[in-house]
Amino acid sequence: NPPDCCQVWDNWVGEFEGMGAVEDLTAKAKEWKHYKDVLPIAWQTVTVHNKIASLPWVVTNDGVYYRTDRLKEYGIKAPKDDWSFDDFLATAKAFTKPDKNQYGFGMRGQGTWAVLYATEFMYANGAQVLKDGKVVINSKEAAEALDWYLDLFRKHKVCPPSVPTDGWRGIVEGFGRGITNTYIHNSGSAEEQKGFVGDKNFSTVPLPLGPAKKRASFYFSETLTAFNKGKSRDGAWRFMSWLMEDEPNLMYTKGLGLLPSRKSLAERPEFTADPAYQGFLKSFPFSMVSPYLAYAGWGGKIDSEGVPLFRQGVPREVRRGPHEEHDLGMAREATLAAPVARPLLSRRAREILTGYLYLLPVAIALGGTVLFPILKAMQMSLYNHVLIKPQEYGFVGLTNYARLFHDDIFWLSLWNYFLWVFGSVSFQFLGGFAAALLLHQAFRGRSLVRTLTLLPWIIPGVVVALIWEFIYQPNYGLLNDVLSRLGVMTERVAWLSSPILAMPAVILTNIWRGVPFFAIMLLAGLQAIPTELYEAARVDGASVTQRFWHITVPMLRPIIVVATATRIVWTFNYADLIFVMTSGGPANATQITSTYTLMQAYSNLDFGYAATLSVVLLLIMLGFTIFYLRITRGLESTT
Repeated sequence: NPPDCCQVWDNWVGEFEGMGAVEDLTAKAKEWKHYKDVLPIAWQTVTVHNKIASLPWVVTNDGVYYRTDRLKEYGIKAPKDDWSFDDFLATAKAFTKPDKNQYGFGMRGQGTWAVLYATEFMYANGAQVLKDGKVVINSKEAAEALDWYLDLFRKHKVCPPSVPTDGWRGIVEGFGRGITNTYIHNSGSAEEQKGFVGDKNFSTVPLPLGPAKKRASFYFSETLTAFNKGKSRDGAWRFMSWLMEDEPNLMYTKGLGLLPSRKSLAERPEFTADPAYQGFLKSFPFSMVSPYLAYAGWGGKIDSEGVPLFRQGVPREVRRGPHEEHDLGMAREATLAAPVARPLLSRRAREILTGYLYLLPVAIALGGTVLFPILKAMQMSLYNHVLIKPQEYGFVGLTNYARLFHDDIFWLSLWNYFLWVFGSVSFQFLGGFAAALLLHQAFRGRSLVRTLTLLPWIIPGVVVALIWEFIYQPNYGLLNDVLSRLGVMTERVAWLSSPILAMPAVILTNIWRGVPFFAIMLLAGLQAIPTELYEAARVDGASVTQRFWHITVPMLRPIIVVATATRIVWTFNYADLIFVMTSGGPANATQITSTYTLMQAYSNLDFGYAATLSVVLLLIMLGFTIFYLRITRGLESTT
């Protein structure tokens, strides 16, 4: 039961069309009163297989934000609309003041747009991404432009050290906090910057001209898409066309910092006279639909020169798993003393059946939430199931498992998993043991200290990740600031951007969060040890060390084994911290198998290979669980 219509970015229009799910709006759109008022390139973003599949509600493209107040402060000339690569670099250098923790350019290092921004410079250097439906980006012009772009960070040092981990929030907030003085983004952050730095303290300008005297600004639209199986298709069209009218359109665009797709609205003074939007409006003549829309199944729309390029998509089959049935056997008993009517089931059988009936809701819940997903993952691992390539869906057997043996990132993620789990748990145990011994002593305020010790464990994992991400932030983070004030370091360290330091940094964060667990578990064990044992050992002349090794440790051994094994299992399944702090980067330095699985599923949309990775993880954890049960069973028998 699909909705009548929805609001999605243009990259999803081709996906829906490949499923055969969208309404063909070609006839209605061409008869619509605002058809000619909509920019042609906006129509291009929603045209798939020569038919209009959506209405382009609002649009945006890429431009350069720069600080006008600091232009005056440093005596820098404002960039012109026809500025060059050399002008861009000169402006970034003039804006860079390391002694003030200010940098000329906020480069994005994470996410799809990190690649797209670099690709715009490749176009400006005469490179092409696609030509005649084929990928042709591997060229001299592309390599030269990419080297030039990356050298802004590597060689010229005009970018902050946080580049490898900066996503769109990083570059927007870096500019808003005064760390960077220019950055590339679409108009979507214009209204936000008015709140950050003030509407009179920044402006925008088109991207620079390259050596090939070309430039490109990638163009996107937020669409209104109707579904052909909606209950009210005519109602959906009336609602969508109303949203394209002046008042609702302007209300939405100004609220989000986007631009109208209709020329008459985009030419209004509230856009043309606003410096925050001028760079984007001036980029319209050379804007082009982003090449990332050219993936098969995502409604590929352009070649390298902006000419429509269409690829055939096929609907994905919906397959259902086989139904399973079972029978319950029943027992009877014939030992009655009088000829009375015998019950269908004996008393013992009724008791057993009643017990199973009480367990049935739990069994159904576990089957639906545990067993079924495991079986579904195993089934998916045998298929080529990539959402952006529905036409390639099919049974491939063990091909995904064979792929593991040639996947270097998978083997690296397993090694990182070992470092992550055992590096975290070993130091959590040592820190927790020390904290438990301390909290077991009698001192004033002990109850308060015990309560505060629990705080890292109580705080949700995502919140912990965000707190420590701020602490590690190289530009304005607490750790760098404290170390600088103490004179320990002279240059700011990008803790989460360094392939060497990133893993120790996230492990330290996990240690901080996991120490309270061990502290509370071991403290409970310490309080259960009879004091008579220590008194007798003290009378016999045993030293503190001897009492620790011969009384404390043996008495705590069952708790140590259970707590450690439990924590290892939890850490194996705990990917939130790494996913939020580094997303597996930089250069896969913190990529563990859990985050790699998430990336394959939700970034690459390769659910077949992601299911394969999850099955392998299941087998690893199953092996460890068997090992864990054998150890605990042995301890239980001895204690």
